[in-house]
Amino acid sequence: MVRAPLVPFWFVAFVPANAAWYHRFLKPGWQHVFAFAPLETDRWLMFDVLWTHTEVAIVTGPLMDRMLTRPATQGSILKVQTVPRKVRFRLLPTCVTFVAHLVGDTSGAITPWQLYKSLKRNGAVRAFYRSEANG
Repeated sequence: MVRAPLVPFWFVAFVPANAAWYHRFLKPGWQHVFAFAPLETDRWLMFDVLWTHTEVAIVTGPLMDRMLTRPATQGSILKVQTVPRKVRFRLLPTCVTFVAHLVGDTSGAITPWQLYKSLKRNGAVRAFYRSEANG
């Protein structure tokens, strides 16, 4: 059974990281990914899978502005249309596989860089460039 997505699109942020031992094996600048979606004026749903825990939170404007600074200046943000989900087995519970599942990507990406390329290939567009994030 395929269910229509509750959130029509997500913003997917790719950022550099060096907090975990395995980050050194990933493409520099593409070590972590998280997602956020607008709910209403000045409120966002943020979804971030970390090694130690998963954060799901409602974030307001000022905090969201601070959160956007790093990916907009050091990484990349894509606007991704959510596609209806089909059942898909995910090998590893990582930031990449959880975000891929969230937006309906079926590429099998296991690194942030692979996910970025897959989303771009499937129509995702860049969002929140440096000038937009900084005012």
